[in-house]
Amino acid sequence: MSGKDFRIQIIHAIQPEERAKDLIRMIDVLAEARAGVRGKPAAAADYQFSAKVLCILFDPVKPNLYREEMPKVRLLFHGIATDAEVEDRFRRAIAVHLVEEQSLGRVVEMGAFESLGLESEGLATADE
Repeated sequence: MSGKDFRIQIIHAIQPEERAKDLIRMIDVLAEARAGVRGKPAAAADYQFSAKVLCILFDPVKPNLYREEMPKVRLLFHGIATDAEVEDRFRRAIAVHLVEEQSLGRVVEMGAFESLGLESEGLATADE
Protein backbone atom coordinates (compact mmCIF):
# COMPACT_ATOMS: atom_id res chain seq x y z
CA MET A 1 0.00 0.00 0.00
CA SER A 2 1.06 3.61 -0.49
CA GLY A 3 -0.38 7.09 -0.56
CA LYS A 4 -1.24 6.49 -4.22
CA ASP A 5 -3.98 4.14 -3.09
CA PHE A 6 -5.89 7.21 -1.84
CA ARG A 7 -5.90 9.07 -5.19
CA ILE A 8 -9.68 9.14 -5.50
CA GLN A 9 -10.12 10.42 -1.94
CA ILE A 10 -7.37 12.98 -2.50
CA ILE A 11 -9.13 14.33 -5.58
CA HIS A 12 -12.23 14.92 -3.45
CA ALA A 13 -10.32 16.40 -0.49
CA ILE A 14 -7.79 18.57 -2.27
CA GLN A 15 -7.97 22.34 -2.25
CA PRO A 16 -7.41 24.27 -5.52
CA GLU A 17 -3.89 25.38 -4.52
CA GLU A 18 -2.78 21.88 -3.47
CA ARG A 19 -1.15 19.19 -5.56
CA ALA A 20 -2.23 15.57 -5.29
CA LYS A 21 1.35 14.33 -5.46
CA ASP A 22 2.19 16.38 -2.37
CA LEU A 23 -0.62 14.78 -0.38
CA ILE A 24 0.44 11.34 -1.58
CA ARG A 25 3.98 12.02 -0.36
CA MET A 26 2.76 13.36 3.00
CA ILE A 27 0.74 10.18 3.57
CA ASP A 28 3.76 8.03 2.68
CA VAL A 29 6.16 9.94 4.94
CA LEU A 30 3.80 9.89 7.91
CA ALA A 31 2.96 6.19 7.45
CA GLU A 32 6.65 5.31 7.18
CA ALA A 33 7.43 7.33 10.31
CA ARG A 34 4.69 5.51 12.24
CA ALA A 35 6.01 2.13 11.08
CA GLY A 36 9.57 3.16 11.88
CA VAL A 37 8.67 3.38 15.57
CA ARG A 38 7.88 -0.34 15.43
CA GLY A 39 10.90 -1.12 13.28
CA LYS A 40 8.70 -2.66 10.61
CA PRO A 41 7.53 -1.76 7.10
CA ALA A 42 4.45 0.44 6.89
CA ALA A 43 1.20 -1.49 7.02
CA ALA A 44 -2.20 -0.59 5.59
CA ALA A 45 -3.27 0.67 9.03
CA ASP A 46 -0.37 3.18 9.03
CA TYR A 47 -1.45 4.56 5.66
CA GLN A 48 -5.09 4.73 6.67
CA PHE A 49 -4.28 6.49 9.95
CA SER A 50 -2.06 8.96 8.09
CA ALA A 51 -4.76 9.67 5.50
CA LYS A 52 -7.24 10.30 8.31
CA VAL A 53 -4.86 12.63 10.18
CA LEU A 54 -4.30 14.60 6.96
CA CYS A 55 -8.07 14.74 6.29
CA ILE A 56 -7.99 12.65 3.15
CA LEU A 57 -10.20 9.94 4.65
CA PHE A 58 -13.28 10.95 6.58
CA ASP A 59 -13.57 10.07 10.24
CA PRO A 60 -16.39 11.45 12.38
CA VAL A 61 -14.04 11.86 15.36
CA LYS A 62 -12.44 14.90 13.70
CA PRO A 63 -14.04 18.20 14.78
CA ASN A 64 -14.92 20.83 12.17
CA LEU A 65 -12.08 23.15 13.23
CA TYR A 66 -9.53 20.39 12.70
CA ARG A 67 -10.93 19.65 9.22
CA GLU A 68 -10.88 23.37 8.37
CA GLU A 69 -7.29 23.87 9.56
CA MET A 70 -5.72 20.78 7.97
CA PRO A 71 -5.62 22.13 4.38
CA LYS A 72 -3.67 25.13 5.73
CA VAL A 73 -1.26 22.76 7.43
CA ARG A 74 -0.86 20.70 4.26
CA LEU A 75 -0.07 23.87 2.30
CA LEU A 76 2.84 24.59 4.63
CA PHE A 77 4.48 21.62 2.93
CA HIS A 78 3.61 22.51 -0.67
CA GLY A 79 6.23 20.94 -2.93
CA ILE A 80 7.04 18.00 -0.64
CA ALA A 81 6.74 15.56 -3.54
CA THR A 82 9.64 17.15 -5.43
CA ASP A 83 11.64 19.09 -2.84
CA ALA A 84 13.82 17.15 -0.39
CA GLU A 85 14.11 20.18 1.92
CA VAL A 86 10.32 20.42 2.27
CA GLU A 87 10.14 16.69 2.94
CA ASP A 88 12.85 17.08 5.56
CA ARG A 89 10.89 19.89 7.20
CA PHE A 90 7.77 17.71 7.26
CA ARG A 91 9.71 14.81 8.80
CA ARG A 92 11.02 17.13 11.52
CA ALA A 93 7.53 18.50 12.17
CA ILE A 94 6.07 15.07 12.82
CA ALA A 95 5.73 15.04 16.58
CA VAL A 96 6.51 11.91 18.57
CA HIS A 97 2.91 11.51 19.71
CA LEU A 98 1.75 11.50 16.09
CA VAL A 99 3.81 8.43 15.25
CA GLU A 100 3.16 6.59 18.52
CA GLU A 101 -0.50 7.40 19.20
CA GLN A 102 -3.03 4.78 18.14
CA SER A 103 -6.11 6.90 18.86
CA LEU A 104 -7.07 9.33 16.12
CA GLY A 105 -9.32 11.06 18.67
CA ARG A 106 -6.35 11.95 20.88
CA VAL A 107 -4.38 13.30 17.92
CA VAL A 108 -7.17 15.55 16.66
CA GLU A 109 -7.91 16.87 20.17
CA MET A 110 -4.70 18.87 19.82
CA GLY A 111 -5.77 20.62 16.64
CA ALA A 112 -4.36 20.42 13.13
CA PHE A 113 -1.31 22.63 13.63
CA GLU A 114 -0.52 21.30 17.08
CA SER A 115 -0.84 17.66 15.99
CA LEU A 116 2.23 18.26 13.84
CA GLY A 117 4.00 20.33 16.49
CA LEU A 118 3.87 23.42 14.27
CA GLU A 119 2.71 26.05 16.77
CA SER A 120 5.69 25.42 19.01
CA GLU A 121 8.08 25.75 16.08
CA GLY A 122 6.56 29.04 14.95
CA LEU A 123 5.62 27.67 11.54
CA ALA A 124 1.93 28.49 11.91
CA THR A 125 0.50 31.93 12.39
CA ALA A 126 -2.96 33.19 13.25
CA ASP A 127 -3.31 34.53 9.69
CA GLU A 128 -2.70 31.18 8.02
